[in-house]
Amino acid sequence: MLDWTDRHCRYFLRLLSRHTLLYTEMVTTGAIIHGKGDYLAYSEEEHPLALQLGGSDPAALAQCAKLAEARGYDEINLNVGCPSDRVQNGMFGACLMGNAQLVADCIKAMRDVVSIPVTVKTRIGIDDQDSYEFLCDFINTVSGNGECEMFIIHARKAWLSGLSPKENREIPPLDYPRVYQLKRDFPHLTMAINGGIKSLEEAKLHLQHMDGVMVGARGLSEPGDPDLGRQGDLCGGRGR
Repeated sequence: MLDWTDRHCRYFLRLLSRHTLLYTEMVTTGAIIHGKGDYLAYSEEEHPLALQLGGSDPAALAQCAKLAEARGYDEINLNVGCPSDRVQNGMFGACLMGNAQLVADCIKAMRDVVSIPVTVKTRIGIDDQDSYEFLCDFINTVSGNGECEMFIIHARKAWLSGLSPKENREIPPLDYPRVYQLKRDFPHLTMAINGGIKSLEEAKLHLQHMDGVMVGARGLSEPGDPDLGRQGDLCGGRGR
């Protein structure tokens, strides 16, 4: 989560759970390629750790993925879920749901140059493009043409204008059954669910339908919740 899950936050979260897969803040390809700072820095204690990338240029994403793998990251995740104006102006995040073939091209470009998993974090729709058929077409294109094998699905659609990122995490209604149906219709793909998950018991219920659970805002707003570490260990992790 942008401006939240920096290396200090991740180190703290690792103290709560030894196994859960942690994610970096979204880092843009431009920052990695042209920035003056070391945007790939992390502590070895953070493993397993995924780098979440923001971008829409396949060549630039491939370059960043290759750098990340060389630095020891366990997974590359493409952000196709953030609805902020700043992100949209850079042509990445949730607006990419409207161009499934471009997302597929981005994933394929990264998969061609790395051996670690390349995954997608997305929503169930954007604006008025929120039918189940639209979502299935998106998953089918990105998994088929892009060869993506794992998706993390935020069980809300995103409004690309009119709502702040915080409001987009709260106002669009959650639709867990739609995500469950998606997993049933794409049983060969690995799918995790995200959005509004507040307890270990809720996570267990989701795991009756899904392969994994991602906890975001709850882990940051209630870091002292003893269930937080248990949820991470319940779902397991990847990497070293």
